[in-house]
Amino acid sequence: MHTDYPKGLLKEQDTVLRAEVIIWLKLPECSQNVSFYESLGKGGLGLPKYEICAPAQRVNTLKRIAQSNDIKIRRMSEVFKLNEKVSDIASKAGLKLPSKLITKVQ
Repeated sequence: MHTDYPKGLLKEQDTVLRAEVIIWLKLPECSQNVSFYESLGKGGLGLPKYEICAPAQRVNTLKRIAQSNDIKIRRMSEVFKLNEKVSDIASKAGLKLPSKLITKVQ
């Protein structure tokens, strides 16, 4: 299960990754951030931006758990209020809230 990250940790990892890529590929120090994160097809390097990717992956994981076909798993998601956690993580990360979660055990 993913964990909550201390504020700024993922942004710091993005900064470290960019610095290492600049050294490794011998890029100029003034390289624009967009060139790191843009897809290869659009002329970028296609690197993941951890500040966005990690929370998005956590939202997707919790969403899949909450929508499990297994009644016990869905009940667990109700007990632990996963749909509230999904909304909280998405809003803190500035992500679009996922479509309505179906978590009620029938």
